Amino acid sequence: MGNYKTDNSSKQDLPAFAGVQEAIDATQYHRSMGLTKSGLLMLRKSPAHFWNWLNSEPTESTPAMNLGTATHTLLFEPHKWDKEILVVPEDAPKKPTAAQLKSEKPKPETVAQIKWWQEFEKRAEGYCVITAEQAEQAKGMVNAVLSVDEIVQLMRHPSAKAEVSIMAKERIDGMDIDCKMRCDMLTEDGRTILDLKTCEDASYDEFSRSFMSNGYWMQAAHYIATARKAGVPVERFVFIAAEKHQPHIVSMYVLDDKSLERAFAIRERLLRVLAQCMASGKFPANNGISPLTMPFYIN
Repeated sequence: MGNYKTDNSSKQDLPAFAGVQEAIDATQYHRSMGLTKSGLLMLRKSPAHFWNWLNSEPTESTPAMNLGTATHTLLFEPHKWDKEILVVPEDAPKKPTAAQLKSEKPKPETVAQIKWWQEFEKRAEGYCVITAEQAEQAKGMVNAVLSVDEIVQLMRHPSAKAEVSIMAKERIDGMDIDCKMRCDMLTEDGRTILDLKTCEDASYDEFSRSFMSNGYWMQAAHYIATARKAGVPVERFVFIAAEKHQPHIVSMYVLDDKSLERAFAIRERLLRVLAQCMASGKFPANNGISPLTMPFYIN
């Protein structure tokens, strides 16, 4: 429903912008040339994965991504809700099936059904489309987030700005690499980045697992490093974990200093890998033989 693209869209066809930008919209940001957290994670797999990702066609956002986008909009830029988010009415007819669409003699109710969705999808072009149920989920999560005093204080800081885009050039082994980031909110005079993650479970044990598997640690390192390179004095990256389902528990997390230093080191190594690939014009798969270690619990 709708052709809204999110950060899983890797196609970049605009030149890199410069410095700290507040007026760049999400589409322009994603299309601008620049290394992202997603690109770094692909490089970690192999340069070949990175090259394939970089040159792949953009993919459609999933319902889960659309829910996340809607929740971000409602929390950080509520004035854009009507311009960017479109909710499927609760009384909307069911979407026609492939068989119904191919039918040579559809029933009158099917014809009406198809017409309704054709008109709706035409209206939905460029919007992030969510269901009425998802709209209620988004409202529930936002209300829960705004019930946390510490978050509200950060969001109401006089310097707080939403959806700030930052680009910084890093020179690695003689190669210039444009690195970019777009934070949900930059606050406390540039010292704190806030980032909302919608999740199934915001508890320490479960969120820490998704934090590691989804590469959020790389996001923290990349955003802080890029911001500092651009002259923004970021000291901490605060993750807001909000559960999608009632009672919409909200937790706040930061990556500890030792882990952040490790993440910085991994990012630095990957930048050097990218610089080597850029210099050679080759993006190979990882080769060689690596030893595997049996886990301690196998006996």
